[in-house]
Amino acid sequence: MSRKDNTPASAEKRKTYILDQLKIKGKVRVAELSHDLGKSEVTIRSDLTQLEHHGFLERVHGGAIQSQRQYDYMTNSERMQNYAQEKINIGRSVADIVQDGDIIAVNSGTTSFYAVNELANKQNIKVVTNSIHIAMELNDMPGLEIILLGGSIHPRYAYTHGAITLSEMSKYSVNKALISIDGISAEGGLTSLEWEEAPLCRLMMERAGMSIAIGDLRKVGHVSFSRICPVEDIDLLITNEGADEEELRHLHSSGIKIIQA
Repeated sequence: MSRKDNTPASAEKRKTYILDQLKIKGKVRVAELSHDLGKSEVTIRSDLTQLEHHGFLERVHGGAIQSQRQYDYMTNSERMQNYAQEKINIGRSVADIVQDGDIIAVNSGTTSFYAVNELANKQNIKVVTNSIHIAMELNDMPGLEIILLGGSIHPRYAYTHGAITLSEMSKYSVNKALISIDGISAEGGLTSLEWEEAPLCRLMMERAGMSIAIGDLRKVGHVSFSRICPVEDIDLLITNEGADEEELRHLHSSGIKIIQA
């Protein structure tokens, strides 16, 4: 590497590029970054280690993933782009489980959006949700009827919450509850960054014949701000290949069925 390549400015440009790629893809690989930036893998690993030290990412075998802390404070549009393929894969697994004629309760979240979107080929599905995004974007899907729960509107993530939302949800009985999570672990249970929504998630599960937690691979082993319920309260977790294997073993020991999409 030349002396110029070792300047602080050059190092900062590399790190900015790495963070930009993480924002777009959710995951980066050392070999690909080495090729793209024209630097040795040793240099790239050093960059990743420094970024991890400052909390910008989490190192994994062969590369890095975006830290959950960074993801928690993204805008909704940024979250939609982040780990999009992994969320689509989860949605396809959800579609394999949901049957024609089902009534499902779905909380807000980008994984929830992708899951409902994958129900396009289903018939006579009712979706009870507090997500304004789902209601606005997917309401014209054939075979799908969306029931939007009223209540106070969250200004950042456009979901309803509060006493009115809970009162309306309490009137419904559903076949399945799809709960998009920000974290799940055997010790910490199901957790969410959105404390205002956690009571609704619990109620959706109480009103459902089957409770399904959905979350991409980063959510496994992570504990977020507000506890929804213990893991024993769900029937199924749908996540991705590459999720923390040790944590998955603990979850499986708790009696939870797990699908890795």
